[in-house]
Amino acid sequence: MYAGTQTKYETQLQSNSGDLQTQAQNVLSVYSQHTTQNSGRGIYMKALFFGSIGVLAETSELQRQAFNSALEQAGLDLRWNIATYCHHLRVVGGRQRLAQTLGLGVDDPLIDQIHRHKQDVFEALVAARQITPRRGITDVIARARADGMRLAFVTTTTSQQLALISNALSDSVDLNSFDLVTSKADVTAEKPDSEVYHVALERLGLAANEVIAIEDTEMNQAAAVGAGIDCCLFAGEYATVTHGDRQIHDAVHALGNT
Repeated sequence: MYAGTQTKYETQLQSNSGDLQTQAQNVLSVYSQHTTQNSGRGIYMKALFFGSIGVLAETSELQRQAFNSALEQAGLDLRWNIATYCHHLRVVGGRQRLAQTLGLGVDDPLIDQIHRHKQDVFEALVAARQITPRRGITDVIARARADGMRLAFVTTTTSQQLALISNALSDSVDLNSFDLVTSKADVTAEKPDSEVYHVALERLGLAANEVIAIEDTEMNQAAAVGAGIDCCLFAGEYATVTHGDRQIHDAVHALGNT
């Protein structure tokens, strides 16, 4: 049984796919506009926060395949098609998505079993396929470094997942060179809670108006905005976006208006 209704979220996926090149072209211009506008008001940007794995690389399809393998291995007559997975991405966290779908608690043994198998399959898929940075990301990193900005990867993913993606992207994006990298171990509440952004600001000794963040979903964007940080939405291929215009320069929350 394939859960979900295709039409609505397939339309979303097609729209996002068409916008990805436009978003990539604009992610650097948004960064430039933001730093210029704030410097004109005497506020000098000191750091750029990348908020999620999905900002750096597209992994949603591999994740979906891994979840389906794990659901099958558990003997469940349930698969997530692309449409349904787009919908489930509104919920932050794989365990949370499984719990919501199956009507179980996140600590239920079955959730743990499925999620562990999913992670094993995902690691194998990442190892078998070359994961590359999303278009425009390496340009933004280079520009930020040239501008003397500090860089942080502000995520609430697991250390295991973080190490996997860091290794997969190591030829293009060196997370070890970032000024700060967070994980699930650094917080008591995961995104969309804003705690991890407050932690990042505190550890780097920065004020919220000295930082610009980039996130891949509206739920994750809300975490940055909740900490008082202006945040660009660099929507992932499978992200459900409700902004009227999905282009990144129009998906900035209160950009330049604070």
